Amino acid sequence: KVYCSLLTDEVSNRQSSAGGKEITVYLDAPPKVCLDRVRARGNAEENGITLEYLDALDSVHVEMVLDALSGRCSLHDPLSIIPRTEGGGEVSAGKVVVFDCRREFADPLVIARTLSQVIEGRLSCCRVVRRHGSRGGDETFHEAELHMLAELLDAGVDLASALGLTTEAVLNGSNDGDFKDRSAVSLLRPDPIADPATYTAFKRVSMYCASRFIDMIVQEP
Repeated sequence: KVYCSLLTDEVSNRQSSAGGKEITVYLDAPPKVCLDRVRARGNAEENGITLEYLDALDSVHVEMVLDALSGRCSLHDPLSIIPRTEGGGEVSAGKVVVFDCRREFADPLVIARTLSQVIEGRLSCCRVVRRHGSRGGDETFHEAELHMLAELLDAGVDLASALGLTTEAVLNGSNDGDFKDRSAVSLLRPDPIADPATYTAFKRVSMYCASRFIDMIVQEP
């Protein structure tokens, strides 16, 4: 109810004045944390929810978020692939703002402030490029490196600072559309069936990058 109230408060007013731009808010939490919260609620209708179900659902959600950020689909119509523009150009990426809720739910005031910045064009959402048929180069984080990054995140390390990444880019001027340069990371997406453990690490790292407005190149062999 607290989050829904944002839609009738300052954010909706700013959204209307900005032309009604579509923005999706994604509250990210690992399946185990979600299951713990389900059990803490103690609702009878949720008794049948399993960790396996939540993990599968999490994987679908992560892929949908990455697809939306790359411009392949809209989270409001995820089954429809957005066609490319005439001449083969890229479509505009969707506006998805990810908040890390693994330890606690995001502060509604922080959500409202962040969304206002995105709506007004003062903050650029994470951008994703998905490349098929490539394993990336030396600068691409692969299997063991993804596990290492995920472990650092779980230990509370500020990965953006540790890697010297530029995050949360803002406009150089007011409404000039020229974003400051910011970092992009290259991640190798593992096969979720053949290597589920590494895929879990990939999900952790990619959603962290999205929540910190770090652009991503997702390599898919």
